[in-house]
Amino acid sequence: MKKLFAYLLVAAMLLSMTACCLPMDQLKDDVLGMIPTQPSFSMGTTDGLNYESEFIGIGCDLERGWSFATEDEIRELNNIVEDVLDEDLAAALENADVVYDMMATSLDQTHNIIVTLEKVNPIQLATLDIAKNYEVVYSSMEQSFEDMGYKNIMHKVDTITVDGKELDALVITADVYGMNIYQTTFCIKCNGYLASVCVTSVGINTNAKLLDTFYWVD
Repeated sequence: MKKLFAYLLVAAMLLSMTACCLPMDQLKDDVLGMIPTQPSFSMGTTDGLNYESEFIGIGCDLERGWSFATEDEIRELNNIVEDVLDEDLAAALENADVVYDMMATSLDQTHNIIVTLEKVNPIQLATLDIAKNYEVVYSSMEQSFEDMGYKNIMHKVDTITVDGKELDALVITADVYGMNIYQTTFCIKCNGYLASVCVTSVGINTNAKLLDTFYWVD
């Protein structure tokens, strides 16, 4: 199970990659100069069973039987040493191309939620078609999934509802080490970043229930 859990971490990071950002020379002139000033980067916070990110504009309330990765574990996921100064930590995270913002895991390690942030040029981000991007991302990463032991892989771009708002999502089902894996990923454009929320269930598909724990932050 620990090996499978490690692979799920890698899979979530793979799915966060924006593989089809448009080349700058293909952007329409009317997009230039229309990108607002971006607020300073900030990580989400966890308190008890609640996670909230004003930077992304989303939060979630989990039930008993779940736990969030600690601050030190998030630092480790982001390859940051424990004794780094707070100001150096903030700079390292802001300068990173991809950041793990949150990870939550059920106590039996059969379900998890991972939130990552990928820095994207604001103009490219504004023109990014998320639904089309899912297809490109999956196509470029399919071999990686197979190399990690994923079998019988099926995927589709679907529409899901998160706290009353419809979003495009990439839905993947597969077998890994004889266990059924269900992954749903949705993305949010936010402040020069593409936030990816990857929800995974092992054995029994409870992703719809997990998606219901999310809400929008005003």
